[in-house]
Amino acid sequence: QEPCFRALEWRRGHGTVPRGEVRQSAEHSVSCSFRFVPMMRAGDALRGISRRRGTSNAASSFLPVFLLVAVVVAAMLGTGAMSVYLTGNSNHNSVSANRHHHKNNSPSTGNVRVGGEAALSRPSPAHDQHHHHEPAVVVATTTKDTALASKEEAEEILRGVRAAFADRYGSYSSTLLERGLEDLGGDLDATAARVLRARAEGRPFVMAFAGYSTTVGRGNFFNQSFPFELERILGPPMESLLGVSLEVRNGGIGGIPSFPYGFCLEHFVGSDPDVLSWDYGMNEGKSPFAMEAFVRQATQQLPNRPMIIMQNKNHKRVKLLREYAQKGLLLDAIAVGHKESVLDDHTLEEMGLPLPPGFRDWDEFGAPQSCPGRNAWHPKKQEHSMIAWIMAMHFFRVLERAHELALEPHQDIL
Repeated sequence: QEPCFRALEWRRGHGTVPRGEVRQSAEHSVSCSFRFVPMMRAGDALRGISRRRGTSNAASSFLPVFLLVAVVVAAMLGTGAMSVYLTGNSNHNSVSANRHHHKNNSPSTGNVRVGGEAALSRPSPAHDQHHHHEPAVVVATTTKDTALASKEEAEEILRGVRAAFADRYGSYSSTLLERGLEDLGGDLDATAARVLRARAEGRPFVMAFAGYSTTVGRGNFFNQSFPFELERILGPPMESLLGVSLEVRNGGIGGIPSFPYGFCLEHFVGSDPDVLSWDYGMNEGKSPFAMEAFVRQATQQLPNRPMIIMQNKNHKRVKLLREYAQKGLLLDAIAVGHKESVLDDHTLEEMGLPLPPGFRDWDEFGAPQSCPGRNAWHPKKQEHSMIAWIMAMHFFRVLERAHELALEPHQDIL
């Protein structure tokens, strides 16, 4: 990751980018455009950096070769067997911008406004060398002094959020979930254990989103993008049910593919996501291979081996991730469909008037007309909300299961 990071510094004109920084506006940030540039360009870049550091010219002449070797080794690691995990660095880098940390300090009650002790066991490196399977999910026997809703309160909270979804999308609610959500791993307990691990460790549950301008929210205000819409929907119930705060990071950058982005994840989304979203389908065609490399890098680079959300329902990609799940390499991945997956050409016309609230003003962007990005291929404000709600409905099931497990702290889940 260091060569990539340094090359990014050079692309900014020898500027300084603090490690772990994620830019406030992805459209105005530099792209991590370190591709396989000609060796002379890469050598000039690194020699320029070495001069600033006081490295001799003789030593710097070896840097291009080192860089090429580093990229090749990284690629080999990324395409190695996913069952052989790297232990990684447990020191979690903070992300200075593009981060929302939802914290609700109100008491935990059943009245939640919507809208606005467990752990995944970590085997030792020696264990990993001999066991090629995901670790068992174990519920810890100790609990922290964290607010936990009663069973009755939890039922009221979940009933409220599901009613809000039904009111928002009307009779199309069930169809929206059938078309828009595909559970590829099928292990709800694994995701619940991720949430409970955050609770046991007394830290936020971190959801990070990588992708193109769709993830950024181009044509809308940044805080109207679907990652932050999800935070507003999911954050209060998570806090009220389990006392766990939700932290959302939008690391999207317009026009940047998943390679080399996937080799620099720590610098875009931090090193500690519990969930990582992939949204590169717009410009990467129908081939699943770039996505596959991204997934392998994510599950090897990042210590929490995050749950994968694929913002795409391309058949080849879905098939590939399902094969990984069947082999026990991905426990809880999901695929989320956007407008092209959930709405036909005449769906809104066939609904009749008045449209459900979630489909009104469907063709309106959230930002003023003078703002950039108001293009036909960018999701509009209501589509961002729809994507967020589809994800939220899956995670409400996760929270329900996590709450059940938190009430029975001595139960083990295999």
